[in-house]
Amino acid sequence: MRQRNRRRPVLLVRLPRIELAGTYGAHTSHAVDAGLSKWTNNYINRPASSSRRLSEERQPMRIETSRRGGFTLVEIMIVVAIIGLLAAIAIPNFVKARTLSQKNACIENLRQIFYAKATWALEHKKGTLDVPTDAELFGPQLYIRQKPECPSSGTYDLLAMSEKPTCNSPAGHSF
Repeated sequence: MRQRNRRRPVLLVRLPRIELAGTYGAHTSHAVDAGLSKWTNNYINRPASSSRRLSEERQPMRIETSRRGGFTLVEIMIVVAIIGLLAAIAIPNFVKARTLSQKNACIENLRQIFYAKATWALEHKKGTLDVPTDAELFGPQLYIRQKPECPSSGTYDLLAMSEKPTCNSPAGHSF
């Protein structure tokens, strides 16, 4: 018994399927625009041999997929290398941004202390050589509620009225 070799013509161009009116089958065509739907239905979807009956229902094109999914070792190593490269670029920038924000916060604290000292000197009629104490500037009813702390683990020196307050952190913040 001899079997006939039925082959379909090879399509060189794949056109996207478009469903019309929410149905699948007779109303589906590859290209609706520019009058190509008639050409597509008449020529591309027809089998190579004419032995097929016209009354048979058209079958959708089969797409073969691989049943063995997953990634190879080389692909995983490439992804890990890319992630490592991005981390090597990003981590120094994060450290730099953190030190910059700590410096800006410390300078803002020094500015608040400076203005609290100036207000204290005006209200108490103090001269340029007077030095305020922590108890005179920091408290719930005073100029600053709590004594600020340097984000870089430094301490603030109030100094005399003629001088700006300083921070003795290793980063060297100055107002």
